[in-house]
Parts: sequence; structure tokens; C-alpha cells
Amino acid sequence: MNEIESLLSRHSVIVIIGTGGKGTGAGTVLPIAQMARRQKKLVIPVFVRPSFERHEVEKRRYDHALRVADGFDAAGIRLMEILNDRGYADADPQPQSVVWERMNLPIARGLRGLLYVLWDLSQVDPSDLSMLFAGPGRLRIGFSELNPAAGREPDDDDIKSAVNACWENPFCAFNGVPGSSLVCIQGDWSNVVDGKIKGGLASLALRGSAESPYNPLYARAIHTPRPWGVTALFTEYTGVHEPHTLEWTHKPSPQSVRPATNGTPSELAPSAVVIAEKPDQVPIARPRSASGNETLMSARLRGTSNAAPIP
Repeated sequence: MNEIESLLSRHSVIVIIGTGGKGTGAGTVLPIAQMARRQKKLVIPVFVRPSFERHEVEKRRYDHALRVADGFDAAGIRLMEILNDRGYADADPQPQSVVWERMNLPIARGLRGLLYVLWDLSQVDPSDLSMLFAGPGRLRIGFSELNPAAGREPDDDDIKSAVNACWENPFCAFNGVPGSSLVCIQGDWSNVVDGKIKGGLASLALRGSAESPYNPLYARAIHTPRPWGVTALFTEYTGVHEPHTLEWTHKPSPQSVRPATNGTPSELAPSAVVIAEKPDQVPIARPRSASGNETLMSARLRGTSNAAPIP
């Protein structure tokens, strides 16, 4: 436990990924999130609820997984809950490994875009983040690729398709009204395109209601390598809550970051850590900062121990 506390203390943003497959994730994801909260870190917990109907887990494990979300609500920590049940389709039956891989990709790509924004405080105000994550409720992440050829702007059809795909993530347990969001735009195009992306997402969130509480945040994910796209993290509206106090361990300056060239990854400051359920998981990226430190981004989203790693 001391080792985990020491690891958390070195980072500003903590992404925790656990599953209810065998009990380890269900039993540890909340205590680690609470530990990070006590250290005044920005914590993004992701919990994968396995399917009982599709025979991923036995009833006892499934019931245990159901209680995880209740614990986060009681602790006042927002949770991104992934429902494996929603990955299956009777009209298109597929093996579990195919279902999990299909669910992994949009979530993993969404987290990638989010982390490119959160490590750079010039892109988003920490006080806004402290309000964005305040209170209980669910989180939903969406990603859509928007990757035009060099020298070409995305057209209206490209933008509409990207906005709709980013809004709809059927795997997240998010049934409430969106209260806010952090929209992370990746791409070297004009402000006109940015405005259409923002307006399209806002229109879906507001759904024509003047009484909607929706109040989004926007950020550019600078130096993001291709493929580009749009990531949106939506928060469920659960009332007005006191903002969290956040302490940022690293305060990188954009001037100290090496820009990406020819599609190669840029160098990141070590301000985010992803803690996954097991220590033997395959790293999805290990970018180095200018100081030589590595940003830890090892994780799998899965229902049991056999799912594929995040791309």
C-alpha cells in the first residue's frame, strides 16, 4: 500500500482501470481512487462491469461488481462504468475476444486524447477541472477519428459523422443528463472546423432545451500525433457540488515540449499515471519526457484475464 501511495504522489492525474472479472479490480478500484483523492489528485476511475448473461462471470462475482458503483456514489467520486453486456449483439454474434476488442478501441483512443490535454495546464484551467469532477455520478468518454489528408479541411459530412460518433458511446453506464464536458480537439485545421465540432456536440447535449444545465469546457490537444480526432468526456448532472482541491505535481510549459513531426509522438511531461488491474499488462505507450522520465500508460479494459490489450 505504501508503494501505491508513493506512486500516486508523483503524478497529478490518476487513471485507474479495474474489472469485476475475478474480484481484484472490484475490490481495489475504489480504495485506490479514495487514496488518490486524499492526495488531492485528479482521479479518473474506469470500472468494467462483466456480463453475467453472456457467461463472463458467475453470479457472485457479478453481484460484487454491481456494488462498486454504489461505493463510488457514496464516496462522491465520479466513475466511468463500462458495461460489457452492451458489447454483444444477437444479430451479430461474436466471440468474447472480438467483443472486448471492439469495446477497447474507442475507450483507449478517448483516454489517449484526454491525457494529451491533461498533462499540459496551458490547455485547461485546473479550477475548471476541479468543478468538472466534483460530486458523484457517471462519466462517459467518446472518441471519433477526424483525420483528413494533409492540407485538407474536414468537410461538413466528416464533421457531422465525427460529432455523432463522439457523442454516442453505448458501452458507458450513463443514463442521466450531461452537466458538463471536456472536449479535446486534435487536429491542425481552422477555427471554423473547431466551431462546428463544438456546436454539434453542444446541440446533442442540450437537445433543444433552454433549461439544460450543460456547460462544456474546450481544449486543444497540442502536438498530438496522427491519427487526429475528437475526444469528449461528459459528466452526468447530479446537482451543484463544491469543487475539489487539486494539487498539480508537474506544471510543464508548452515551450519545453518537443513538437511532433512526421506523425511521431511528442514528448510528454510525467504528469499522468494509469494504474491497471494487474502488473503484467501490456503497455499501450511509454513516451518519454524531456527529463527522461516515462509517463506510465499501461492498461487493459477487459471482462476477464483473457481480453486483448488496449491498442
